[in-house]
Amino acid sequence: NNTIAELFSRSDNALALAKFNQEKIHLEKSEDAVEVMGKEAWKQIINSAVEQNKFHFISWNVIDAKAKKLAHNVLSINLVIDEHKSYSYAQFMAPAIQLKLSNSIYKNVIEILFKNSNMHLGDSTYSLRLPQEYLEDKSTYEDLSKLLKTYAHTLSFKLIIELPDKFIRQDRGSIKEYIELFKRYNIDIGIFEFIGEGDDYQYLQDLRPIYIKGESSYFLTQNIQSLSALRLITDTVGITLIAVGVTNIETLEKLKEIDIHTLQGYV
Repeated sequence: NNTIAELFSRSDNALALAKFNQEKIHLEKSEDAVEVMGKEAWKQIINSAVEQNKFHFISWNVIDAKAKKLAHNVLSINLVIDEHKSYSYAQFMAPAIQLKLSNSIYKNVIEILFKNSNMHLGDSTYSLRLPQEYLEDKSTYEDLSKLLKTYAHTLSFKLIIELPDKFIRQDRGSIKEYIELFKRYNIDIGIFEFIGEGDDYQYLQDLRPIYIKGESSYFLTQNIQSLSALRLITDTVGITLIAVGVTNIETLEKLKEIDIHTLQGYV
């Protein structure tokens, strides 16, 4: 029988997996549950992974269903202990955030991306999202500037940096500095976790990302007026709307009805 502590640990783990899972869905049975570790165990694993460069990239497809072609690939991160054991982003990132280690992870991951740019990615287009806590760190801009200056020209693939919509809305000054930095090195900008608060989308026209990503449920629950106001900006400047978390044909068909055809999910 599970103790109360184990029950709470497994509940926290299931919630974390649901938050960071690409599918945004996670069901966990007690008999199938992965190991649930305490903070100290996670701290040791994550710190060791940073020191030994144990983070590896995997990619997910974003598909243009209308054109029936690949739009781009999304880079995600696995923590690989050895050939027999690894942890997905969904498993390690929640404890990393709780332990305030997510910035250390991203500093390590960004260095791996640029310093080993000829990994296994080929000459396609890849996107990498940068979380708000990493962008808010005072050392991040300087670190990125140095890496880009030294290694940007060695990239064997086209890179898109995805920035969180919430951060863009909160800190317009910092975000402009980042965008100017990325554009200097021919790196495109995307927006993820689009929340669409209010009907003022002028910032999209000012920043001109190549796409915005929002949950499929967000797009499908918007009224006609809100969606029209958004499209007035995005269609004018050529910003693609991408629906995330599309896991079934029914959702796909509903998105088609509102003219959203670029999808990130498992259909």
